[in-house]
Amino acid sequence: MFNINNFYMKKLLAILILIFTLQTPSQADDIRDFQIEGMSVGDSLLDHFSEEEIKKDILRYDHNNEFVASYILKHSSFKIYDALTLAYKSNDKNYIIHSIEGSIGYRHNISECYQKKDKIVSELFKLFKKKADTYNTDYTGDKSGKSKVSVSEFYLKSGAARVICYDIDEELSKTKGWWDRLSVIINSKEFVNFLTP
Repeated sequence: MFNINNFYMKKLLAILILIFTLQTPSQADDIRDFQIEGMSVGDSLLDHFSEEEIKKDILRYDHNNEFVASYILKHSSFKIYDALTLAYKSNDKNYIIHSIEGSIGYRHNISECYQKKDKIVSELFKLFKKKADTYNTDYTGDKSGKSKVSVSEFYLKSGAARVICYDIDEELSKTKGWWDRLSVIINSKEFVNFLTP
């Protein structure tokens, strides 16, 4: 004999099982959820640039040659940033990205840089569900101590994100051609460890 209560109980149980098996855990602690110019840590550079573009301007790290970086300036595909610095393992033929740094120049306009930084930090707070560690300090590239940086950092299990405004002293701008700028950086856990051995 058909029992209407058993029928609905079985249907409810089937729905609950389906709901719980289809749910995925929150990815808020995954650095790959953040993109810069449509690229994320873990992507292949070959999906975005030709090998010739990747190899055009290579940057090397002083303390170790495990990673190298490609510097790409004013690419036609860029919608937000003026330049990208993209790090990958020096022996990786697939050019898997471990770090992306997007830079925007703010020549003589540091207040606009701070406004943009605040907006990005707010978006990262929503994405990662955690507050940034924020501090202001001297810019190490300026031995006079007149240039400053304002830094906000998010440390995650899978890596780190940093948003930095560089307030460059006018004298340094004249002698070195460096300008106020915003940098937005995402690093894999492996690259964070590489930078801080």
